[in-house]
Amino acid sequence: MKKPSRAHRKTAKARLGRPSKTRHHRARKSAASPSLEAQQMAAWLEKLGMSGYAELFAQNDIDISVLPHLTDADLEKIGVSLGHRRKMLAAVGQLAAAAPEAPEATALIEPKPHDAAERRQVTVMFSDLVGSTVLASRMDPEDLREVIWAYQKSVAEAVQQFGGFLSEVFGGRCVGLNRA
Repeated sequence: MKKPSRAHRKTAKARLGRPSKTRHHRARKSAASPSLEAQQMAAWLEKLGMSGYAELFAQNDIDISVLPHLTDADLEKIGVSLGHRRKMLAAVGQLAAAAPEAPEATALIEPKPHDAAERRQVTVMFSDLVGSTVLASRMDPEDLREVIWAYQKSVAEAVQQFGGFLSEVFGGRCVGLNRA
């Protein structure tokens, strides 16, 4: 019987859930000289009082840049206890809140003077001449125009007394605005 090739053995080991030799070699190499990311992660875990997880995080290639994307399920899958998962996720939330916004985004997008939003209080008043449709069917058009004009004039004066103006007028309906 022919002996399986080296590549085939690696594939078979990976299918069985066993890491290949190259992964062990890579893990040993990274353990011998920890990268800057691994050092940052170890320092962060130590600050939380959970430095025992530094090796586990390194084995799973979890560094500071991955933290905001970790979920409770991820941490549970790699074997972090419930209490420590909660503490880690809370600390990740604090990191995200304390992180400054990306300077590139603010440098690229500067608001134009006309794009700046401003919050203002506005009072809107809707007014309707009750029975204007019935009046239109019973009155002469010229007389109806005078009645509606008098109504619009009195509504406009009332709104102007409070510093507002009529934004829309259509027949027996008026919309008044007042900016505070």
